[in-house]
Amino acid sequence: MTTDWRAAYKQARSAWPDVTVDAERFREAYERAAAEASVHGDDLYWALACVAQQRVPLSKLTAKVRELLSRQGLAREAVDEVTQYALEVLVMAGPRREPRLLRYAGHSPLGGWLAVVLRRLASEALRRRTAVKAVGDDEALITRLSKTGEVAEFAHLRREYGSVFKQAFRDAVRTLERDQRDLLRQHYLERSSLEALAQARQVHRATVARHLREARERLLDSVRKAFAERSGLAGETLDGVMDLLQSQLDASISAFLPTGAVAPLEGRSKS
Repeated sequence: MTTDWRAAYKQARSAWPDVTVDAERFREAYERAAAEASVHGDDLYWALACVAQQRVPLSKLTAKVRELLSRQGLAREAVDEVTQYALEVLVMAGPRREPRLLRYAGHSPLGGWLAVVLRRLASEALRRRTAVKAVGDDEALITRLSKTGEVAEFAHLRREYGSVFKQAFRDAVRTLERDQRDLLRQHYLERSSLEALAQARQVHRATVARHLREARERLLDSVRKAFAERSGLAGETLDGVMDLLQSQLDASISAFLPTGAVAPLEGRSKS
């Protein structure tokens, strides 16, 4: 393995002729990693291309993730679920986190690094599924909240602000672009998987996941603003109410995004 980033970059481009990574970005990542140990330049190059969500490396990453998860003995349904979750974590940034692949420094082969990371992500994904199933309706939610001593406060908030929240949600839905409403409706109401949505749009699943996350975050922000205006709350009080009321956001999406329930807005997202 070479210690010169230019030689490593040239070699990686030769190994991946259909993939392009910005030279300056590669240099920064390579030199930072090379200061500590030798670097697998080809793998580092490929990881950066995946984070940039280029089609060819993403397709190969998806296949590799499925292969590694299958070796862990997961059932096919679990492999599908964990693959979706893992791709989101690996290549997409969250509100308070960077894409996990950016932690890969190239000090070991990428396949081995992925195998270790995927064992952790599989556990996380399956724990999340269990938690979601445990909170299926209001009563289940109250039961869960009662374990943290919040049930009385939650019941009070539902009585005090429930109708305000619902109207704020309706207002917020109307601020979304048509594509965003369609995507949320198809995923939450019609239960279309990310894979099915990606195939219908002829894009990668990670792209659909990113668009879905952006639509959901925009909806949350709009709900917060509309709720603040209607309720007159602010500061920590508003934060506390929103934290509890947002616990049923997904159920609200299903309730307020049925076909034809929202009048179309002018314009259509091109992204």
